[in-house]
Amino acid sequence: MSLSNQVQKYQLVQIESSSPEALVVLAYDALLKFLYTGKTCMAEGSIEKTHEALKKAQILILELNSALKVDVWAGAADLQRLYEYMLTEIRAANVDKKPEPLERVIPMVHQLRDAWNDAYKQLQAQRKKPNSQG
Repeated sequence: MSLSNQVQKYQLVQIESSSPEALVVLAYDALLKFLYTGKTCMAEGSIEKTHEALKKAQILILELNSALKVDVWAGAADLQRLYEYMLTEIRAANVDKKPEPLERVIPMVHQLRDAWNDAYKQLQAQRKKPNSQG
């Protein structure tokens, strides 16, 4: 088995064994990877690779958006609007082949990823605490 296949197998096991909260963090990690790849490919003049990376970024945002539960969380509608803004910016970067829209989106994704990761860690810590109420 090649190293690439081993890495893919490991990643699949990681995804399949992750909690929903961890999956959100993994999705943000992948989103950042595709945004940076798109920006790098754009700088290198690789139009096709830029398009593929930014297309994958758009798909991830659509997936994150579809997972929001507007009826459960009051902040979901605001996050949906932010996702729509990000999609608009990524599409503009892809069409115009200019990095500025990505430079506006990437810091936002970092903030969201960090917030979800912090929440995930807090949730994990709460789950590990023994129930102190007798």
